[in-house]
Amino acid sequence: MMNFIPAFLLALAVDLVDISGTSHFSARIKNTVSTIPVDDLSPGLYFLRIVFDGRMVQVKKVVVGR
Repeated sequence: MMNFIPAFLLALAVDLVDISGTSHFSARIKNTVSTIPVDDLSPGLYFLRIVFDGRMVQVKKVVVGR
């Protein structure tokens, strides 16, 4: 599991995508701490795209390893 804490307390959308752009998780985040399941993902590099009001506001690299 990976815990995610948004920088501000507004409704955000997040999307976890692999390097080919395939989405593996999408959700609206409304809490200060949200959990994104990564146990079923293959090891590798992913990007967590954070969107507010239809605009991408931040992208974070996520490395899944075993």
